[in-house]
Amino acid sequence: MEAQPEESGSEVIKKGSVVIRIIPSPIRKPDGRVYPRWFVAHYEGARRVRQSFTDIAKARKQAEFIAGRLSVGDVEAAKLSALDRQCYLQALQIIRRAGRDDLIGVVTEAAAAIALLPAGMSITEAVRAHVDRTAGLQSSKTVQEVTAELLAAKDNAGLSDRHRNDLRRRLKLFGDAFRCPLGDLNAKLIQAYLDGLKGAPRTKLNHFRHIVALVRWAARRRLCPRDLLEELEGIELPKAEGGAIGIFSPEQLRDLLEGTRQFRPDLVGWVAIAAFCGLRTAELMRLDWSMVKLDRAEPFVEVPAAKAKTASRRLVPLCEAAQMWLRGFTERLGPVSPYSEENKVLQSIRGCADRFRRSQAANRAAAGGGESGKVEAFQWVKNGLRHSFCSYRMAQVRDAARVALEAGNSPSMLFRNYRELVTPEQAERWFGLMPPSGDATILRFKGGI
Repeated sequence: MEAQPEESGSEVIKKGSVVIRIIPSPIRKPDGRVYPRWFVAHYEGARRVRQSFTDIAKARKQAEFIAGRLSVGDVEAAKLSALDRQCYLQALQIIRRAGRDDLIGVVTEAAAAIALLPAGMSITEAVRAHVDRTAGLQSSKTVQEVTAELLAAKDNAGLSDRHRNDLRRRLKLFGDAFRCPLGDLNAKLIQAYLDGLKGAPRTKLNHFRHIVALVRWAARRRLCPRDLLEELEGIELPKAEGGAIGIFSPEQLRDLLEGTRQFRPDLVGWVAIAAFCGLRTAELMRLDWSMVKLDRAEPFVEVPAAKAKTASRRLVPLCEAAQMWLRGFTERLGPVSPYSEENKVLQSIRGCADRFRRSQAANRAAAGGGESGKVEAFQWVKNGLRHSFCSYRMAQVRDAARVALEAGNSPSMLFRNYRELVTPEQAERWFGLMPPSGDATILRFKGGI
């Protein structure tokens, strides 16, 4: 095959009845520079195909290859029987009724689809299932777009910064992994995503919890198929590590309360409410003194729905010990926490406990009761005050439903995690831990700080 020039400047490659054109189309830059370019153009069925080259030799070589390949089709076409030609014409009529006229393209797509289908399923069944699954969806928004809408809704709902930041961080990773419409996801893809995450089983479970929240929120708004939620039920999740609930002893609570009483009296209220009412750290960080009802016949702490993690209002009674530790805060105004950062609160409380232990050791040494050598540092337990409240309160009242209302949890969770962790005698010591009689350090805070 040789290239035959035409008057238009194009070249033609012929083989049998097949004609392939090489069309010059130089690239002209605004600064006057010109770069050579050629298009190799041909038809496959009714579809025009065009390829670009900057080297004429490569363009000719490709044109010859295409001409040779298509000419083979001509030879085979000459061998078609009358029945074969009738089938060909019928196939063209069928695809034209569907709005297509490129038989080769339709057959290529069909073959690719068949290769993807599970055994026993037809293309029609697969397409019908997809249409049914996506029917009624309002849009095909991406994972990132739906995540942004969810976060905006959570911002308007007034949820805690901690919760929203955790949601934002985990769903950003999810959105970065799937830059596609949320409705295109399935359980298999999400399973692979979770399996590929690094971290402990609990970390993966927290990621999955936010993914479920995203899909549930989107499904309610028809931004993804509702059956995606059902698919998530089949996700194989790791088992979170077991382990005993960490709590403080009554002696450790004494260190915390006495330490803050002596060195940071403004933190006494925070510790007392955490220990004797079991509020979550995030709830304490949002608590205001106006919600601590010390002037009632039966004093209590009100946790409004807007401040509670569970978005449900609850009233937590203040035991006698709590009332005694809080008696210097009856006219206090503003936030219970002196800091807006959780870490600062916890570090300060732990530091006070350490200082109290060292001062106690020094006092014993001065009194001749021992040496004031190295004192063991106070070991902080994550969520220890809340876990302690639930444990000691369960032992005290033996009523999971009652404690659940006070703690803002489910009875089944309390019964499963806190039953028989401590004895009633230990509970009595916990809730009976009183401040020193007539303590002036606390009383001086009357009237506010």
